[in-house]
Amino acid sequence: MSIPALFNGFTGSHVVLALEELGVWDRMKDGAQPLELLAEDTGCEVVKLSSLLRTMALLGYVVVHEGKAGLTDAGRELVGNIGFFVWGVGGYGPVLTDLADLATGRKSFGAEVHRDERRIAIGAGHVDRSLMRPVEEDVLSGIEYSSVADLGCGDATRLIRLCAGDRDRVGLGIDISRSATDLATKRVAEAGLADRIDIVCEDVLRSMSEEVFPGIELVANFLMMHDLLAAHDDGADVVRTLRRVFPDARYFLVADTTARPWDRHAGPVPVFSLEFELVHTFMDTPIMNRDVYENAFAAGGLRILRREPFGAPSTWIYLLEADDTATPRR
Repeated sequence: MSIPALFNGFTGSHVVLALEELGVWDRMKDGAQPLELLAEDTGCEVVKLSSLLRTMALLGYVVVHEGKAGLTDAGRELVGNIGFFVWGVGGYGPVLTDLADLATGRKSFGAEVHRDERRIAIGAGHVDRSLMRPVEEDVLSGIEYSSVADLGCGDATRLIRLCAGDRDRVGLGIDISRSATDLATKRVAEAGLADRIDIVCEDVLRSMSEEVFPGIELVANFLMMHDLLAAHDDGADVVRTLRRVFPDARYFLVADTTARPWDRHAGPVPVFSLEFELVHTFMDTPIMNRDVYENAFAAGGLRILRREPFGAPSTWIYLLEADDTATPRR
């Protein structure tokens, strides 16, 4: 990558996020829009909105012509990947800004440096809708369940969808982030599902918790198993604890990003992986290879029914079934 491309990409990624949070990308999906109307609809000053759009035009994602702005082919592809920008630029921007202080220990993640949990939840919801949902639906199509728990539920996008599709299905969302659960509670209420979905702000594995949530048949855990594995010495104990906390669960749906084999990598560096592994190093949460997950599943008493690539680079979704011959230790 050239130096100008590296520098201008930094600028462009922030403009991508700004236009997303202003709602501009969505307004251009159906065709070119008048700049005056875009400014009015988004509450922007025309000159400043024009500057944002000109930046994207110079980078090849927008066409500005005769007072209108529209998407190029690259722009349409960008919109399909917008969740990575909300997640990586917005959610982890504070971590990237303080890399030097984090590297020397002058600052610590979780003390002086924090990620933006709300943007992470929103970004994950975008990626879910645009890249992951078809794969998830295919994997789940072969099983039946009347209750589902989503660990690390974020803004409840997935949980709402899973419960809305079946009028008798109930759900439980659990997330350690108060800002995420506040947003999830709001969205559940807006979807008219407050009577069937409960949202809880809690760390379900706190001190390998003895708390129990009976009656849940499917447990979903998306893009956060790395946090659970990093926080405990034995991955199998993490799996056993999940089985104990959800004693009636027959199925577990686990999706996560694993470490990319960079020593064998060739070609362009893909979106997501580079930043994902970098920021987690500075959060003292190492990203592990796929074998670590699969060994933990097997030792913890879960059989792999399906494993599929899952939208983002080096990301996999597993459908696991509880192995009754491997009873969780108590």
